[in-house]
Amino acid sequence: MDPGEYVHEAAIREVFEETGIKCEFVSMLSARHMPEARMGNGDIYFTCLLKPLTTEIKIQEEEIAAAKWMKAFIIQHFIVAPLKPVLISILIAR
Repeated sequence: MDPGEYVHEAAIREVFEETGIKCEFVSMLSARHMPEARMGNGDIYFTCLLKPLTTEIKIQEEEIAAAKWMKAFIIQHFIVAPLKPVLISILIAR
């Protein structure tokens, strides 16, 4: 996140910068805090639900190696506990 930026703004900006996909914020799904994540620095991680407004993926190669659209039933294999049941039910409901 950039200084002064809200979580929903950062989520929309990051998705666009890394994939070229324009989105609208729907909701925050989870937040995680790790006081000593890397090199003694804290880490705050947010999971947000966004609605895509465009679908063509244009990856930013400096940031990510690949991006693709996947069905919700496939994504469930990449979600880790303890959020797995909650996130899967939200994805399938959408």
